[in-house]
Amino acid sequence: MTAFVTFIKTYAVWIYLLSGVGILIVAKMLFDARRLARTTFFSLDQERAGEQYYRGIALLLFLILMVCSVTAINVFVAPAIPSPESPVVRVATPTFVVTFPAIPSVLPTNTLVAKVTDAAVPNTPSIAIPAVTRTPTKPPAPP
Repeated sequence: MTAFVTFIKTYAVWIYLLSGVGILIVAKMLFDARRLARTTFFSLDQERAGEQYYRGIALLLFLILMVCSVTAINVFVAPAIPSPESPVVRVATPTFVVTFPAIPSVLPTNTLVAKVTDAAVPNTPSIAIPAVTRTPTKPPAPP
């Protein structure tokens, strides 16, 4: 029931527009049937015109009934039904931080250890990155 009422609330404008177009088409059907009934001489054509006329009247009554029922649902039934809420409570998703332990490595004697710190992300463990530096040596003397 709730799904039907929300469907009617969502597409009420389109139902009204299609019903209006249908009423215009039915009006043309009725005028054509009336003209056919006036201009024919044979009884079979007059019976066919009468059938078209009654079919047009039935379709017109159906469209008017549909417009009235959509209006009644929007005015009386839709405000009485509570709005559907999501059964799933939406909360912030947790952010998982993967940290790897610093692996101690054997450093050569002529190396410096540079410490990398990230000021943009607080509470981030700093990791020691070994950096190899070369000491400048004198070029050999020419012979």
